[in-house]
Amino acid sequence: MPRIKSSNLVHQFLPDKLQSEELSLFLFKYFGESSSRSAYPDKSANEIIYSDQLRVIWGQENKQRVIQEIYPLEEVDDSLMTTLASQARKALSTNQGTVISRFVLFADKAVNGYFRFSDDFQISPIPDDWNDQEDYAGPGSRPFILQFSTQKSTINEINSHRQLKRVNEIILHLNGLLSGCFSKNNIQKNWILIPTENNEDLGSKYLYHGYMAGSENRPYDSKGFISPESLNPIEQMSADSYYAYPREPQVIADRSGIRRIPTQVPRDLARSLEIYHSMNARAKKKFLSAAHWKKSSYQTSSISQTLSIFCLFVAIDSLLPNARQKGNCEECNRPLQEGQTKVFAEFLEKYAYQSSSKLRKELYKIRSGLAHGSLLVAQDLNETHVVQPDSKTSATLREMRVLVHQSLVNWLRDHERND
Repeated sequence: MPRIKSSNLVHQFLPDKLQSEELSLFLFKYFGESSSRSAYPDKSANEIIYSDQLRVIWGQENKQRVIQEIYPLEEVDDSLMTTLASQARKALSTNQGTVISRFVLFADKAVNGYFRFSDDFQISPIPDDWNDQEDYAGPGSRPFILQFSTQKSTINEINSHRQLKRVNEIILHLNGLLSGCFSKNNIQKNWILIPTENNEDLGSKYLYHGYMAGSENRPYDSKGFISPESLNPIEQMSADSYYAYPREPQVIADRSGIRRIPTQVPRDLARSLEIYHSMNARAKKKFLSAAHWKKSSYQTSSISQTLSIFCLFVAIDSLLPNARQKGNCEECNRPLQEGQTKVFAEFLEKYAYQSSSKLRKELYKIRSGLAHGSLLVAQDLNETHVVQPDSKTSATLREMRVLVHQSLVNWLRDHERND
């Protein structure tokens, strides 16, 4: 092992350990190479050596991977480390202005208007010359534009990291606070059915499937938010109506065909986002975790309804408080805790009060069946591809999604009352 100097320089390089990933991007760009291996018997810690000049040790703090120690190797000049640490702090600084970035995201309902939250982010429709789906399409098929601000860095790799991190967070905000599913364009390969040259038969090819945005000379760039002057706001509803069940029909069938109601938002959406930003890091993590599993319920429904339902239970479990202690065991004096089933039931009573008590009781049974592996939705066993939109399972799944949505939003509002 190379000999190192004894001074840990982590605080000179890294004022905030939550920026550890950004520092690793800076160091790799500066040195251009690195090697890693286990540093200690503790497998959660790893060391990275950069160009035989700098030794960086990662570890776990508060359930997060962070850089804990930074040591220059013995032969490295101290002035080089001083200069490098100064450059690193500048690259990681969040006082260098902001940049507006743009991503194309996808919803299961068309976004026909705009919604803007302060100077943080804005969603708006795609231009007319971009490709879109028909009025009625499946989850994640309707493209729209997301613009958002991030703190600027002197390093492009850090800018990209901040953009991706921010867009992932906003996607979870949308999934947690709005109905339906919002997602990124996941480019991957799969077998695709395409017409043959004579356009009469279908053939198979292993191709990338994804979405390519419209013309490059479109008047949309990253210099600022798209002006809403030519757009109408997204239709808003009262929060009570938006989160109620059953909601208004989401699909309309008439003489012109089948049409899906476009994306709507509750009137208190901006306030809900303000509450989220006021919460501590632990509460934010709980909210984002629940929103992730709510999104996963939509994304897995075409694979397995059992898995889709399971995701909804995990979403609720993400928000549950720790089980309370109820005394000590008389024999061994170890602390006794309330069962998770009771904690789950009390949580639904408090935060899913808009849903029927019948549904809440039914969920206890379903949860127990999933936990013990004794429940598998019949439709997952009978893969005949016969559509049964009004089946009991499909109805329960729809009700559960509304219940989880209600629980998530009411849990968020409870933080406003308690702060």
